[in-house]
Amino acid sequence: MNQISTTQRLWRMLLFLSFFIFLSSASLHAATFYVNEATGNDARLPADAQNEATPWKTIKHAFNAISSGDTVLVKPGIYTEGGLETNDDSITLRADPRRQATIVGAPGNEAVFIENTGVVVEGFLITGGSI
Repeated sequence: MNQISTTQRLWRMLLFLSFFIFLSSASLHAATFYVNEATGNDARLPADAQNEATPWKTIKHAFNAISSGDTVLVKPGIYTEGGLETNDDSITLRADPRRQATIVGAPGNEAVFIENTGVVVEGFLITGGSI
């Protein structure tokens, strides 16, 4: 019968804990950013835009500044963005509150263009643009 030594058990436990910490830290890096066309400013730093009182102005700027796992909360307003596009996966773009933010696409362009399956777009009214 093969017995596992105390040292081997400690190493296995350490390996398991290291893996768990790694997975936990990946989710800790996800952040929430705010966009508000009325009060926002795209010159703000990402750390500033994580505060609802100091948002960015455009969704397009947010898409260029965020990383996978992040969430963008968009405040009420009309956002004429001219084709929102992202290459990140596992990001969330959410109108906050629902159905009070409108994305207006430019004629001849998509209003929102997403190629990755992990992107979530919720609660928007979307008009204009093309399919």
